[in-house]
Amino acid sequence: MLTDIKEWIKNVIFSRLFMLVIIIGALFFILMQKLFVLQIINGKDYLNNFTLTIKKEISLPSARGNIYDRNGNLLAYNELAYSVTIEDNYESGSEKNFLLNDTIIRTVKIIEGCGDEVNNDFKVILNRFGRYEYIVSDTRLLRFLADVYGHQKIDDLTPEERNSTPDDLIRYLCSKERYQIGAMEENEDGEKEFIPLKGYTPEEILKIITVRYAMSTNSYQKYLSTVIASQVSSETVAAIMENKPELQGVDIAENMLRRYNDPQYFSHILGYVGTASTEDLEELSASTHDYDITDTVGKAGIEKTMEEYLQGRKGKDVVFTDNVGKVISTDSHEDPVAGQDVYLSIDSDLQKAVYNMLEQKLAGILVTKIINMKEYNNSEVKSSNMMIPIDDVYFALINNNVIDITRFGSSDSHQYEKEVYDAFIGRQNDILADVRTELIDTATPYKDLPKEMQVYESYIVSRLQASSTGVIMNDAVDREDKTYLDWTVNETISLKEYLNYCLAQNWIDISKFRIENMYSDTSEVYEQLVDFICEDLKNDTGFSKKIYKYMIRDGYVTGRQLCLIMFEQRVIYGTSADKQALESGSRTSYDFLINKISNIEISPAQLALDPCSGSCVV
Repeated sequence: MLTDIKEWIKNVIFSRLFMLVIIIGALFFILMQKLFVLQIINGKDYLNNFTLTIKKEISLPSARGNIYDRNGNLLAYNELAYSVTIEDNYESGSEKNFLLNDTIIRTVKIIEGCGDEVNNDFKVILNRFGRYEYIVSDTRLLRFLADVYGHQKIDDLTPEERNSTPDDLIRYLCSKERYQIGAMEENEDGEKEFIPLKGYTPEEILKIITVRYAMSTNSYQKYLSTVIASQVSSETVAAIMENKPELQGVDIAENMLRRYNDPQYFSHILGYVGTASTEDLEELSASTHDYDITDTVGKAGIEKTMEEYLQGRKGKDVVFTDNVGKVISTDSHEDPVAGQDVYLSIDSDLQKAVYNMLEQKLAGILVTKIINMKEYNNSEVKSSNMMIPIDDVYFALINNNVIDITRFGSSDSHQYEKEVYDAFIGRQNDILADVRTELIDTATPYKDLPKEMQVYESYIVSRLQASSTGVIMNDAVDREDKTYLDWTVNETISLKEYLNYCLAQNWIDISKFRIENMYSDTSEVYEQLVDFICEDLKNDTGFSKKIYKYMIRDGYVTGRQLCLIMFEQRVIYGTSADKQALESGSRTSYDFLINKISNIEISPAQLALDPCSGSCVV
């Protein structure tokens, strides 16, 4: 028995299979030893060596050169400003989106609490009814949707994506697959489930999406910060820095703003700057400077002509980033070099003197044209003999924002502001009631309406067609249609008939105004359209100005009140005797305004009446 066992062992040891097992075992041992050294002993070093292989170059903007006149007087310069930025330096994981969204909304609340505003390039807003609404249409809307859904071309959009409503888009961006804006809750089975939109108001959701959308443009360059708010106040800077330890990725960045001394004298010479467009980049392709789409370049005047000299040389940081774009270390740094200063041949003092003389001459001509009449028929006189009724001057004070009508209804308004505002509210209610009657009952053909009501109805249509409202879809309107021509050219139908026809032809986007019942019939939809029109006009400054024009004509608002309001709003200054003379009537508002225009206390440019501009060659 023992002999048999020995023989078996001998056969196994000397067999080829045994030798193969020994060799495989040895190789396995060597492999395990190598894996141990690779992962346990040298794992950290190998990981660092891998992440440091991605090398990036960050461009640092340079300061633009100053512009001086021949005597060294500063005309254009740079001013330091601050922006609030955020960097996506969050570790990937299930909590990343929740942490990032929370940081964003807390940062936004700090910014707005200090009186500043968040930058907004997102094409969706909340309208006055609390509903999401696109602010672009047609091709621009499709381009926006393609960007949101991650398509390079508009043609790549699916039918569902192409026809996304604003609510559809918001829900998509709040989903777990995108920005994960919402909260986790336990379902009936006791498992945690993500609920989109949960825990945030519509306003907060839109603000988070606005920032996240801007950050998404840097999704492959996480070492680049995204600007949340520009030109913020020192109060915002202090608040952000105070809360910075709790706001991961949020920081304050310095940047330069272009400023101009006495721009009213030199704007037509100096021009202005702006962010480089595609056309600008093509034009500057032969430049010695390296431009990109984020650079500030001269757009007109000396700023554009002397761009090559004024533009500085960018600096750069060479950094190493990991595979998700986070900066691991900085390899080298090169400071930016400011642009060259430019000295012009003009004399700023002479320029100001000529401007003032020209303005005085224009004011003198304007004064001779103003007559103390409510109306004047200029249709039968030569252009050189045209006159300006004083009521047109009063209305110009409102129409050109010399007087700020938005202050009339504020809590700190003054005596005459309140008087005019009370009269306006009463008149506005009467006019809106008349408009509603025309749209619901009367339906007078346009050409038979009083001139004032024609102005109001024309404004209503232009307002509905405006891109800001988008109720009437301009691309859908058939401009050869008989009913369209009856409204626009022949003027033989009422606005009620025209709008009902627009509804029947699907020229109106009913999603732009509130629909209580999605299955409403045409008459109910029309009634809601009328409600929308009246509510929109009630809050529209342009329509308010048209009401003021006829209130001035009809004596609801007097020239005396408007002149006294200019005292209250500090548009003009004078002695208490000047104000008392107006209040008592011992000095007429006509004489008062003529004096203020003659003395350039109210300039021709402010009134924008003809003549209001001129030129001079020295």
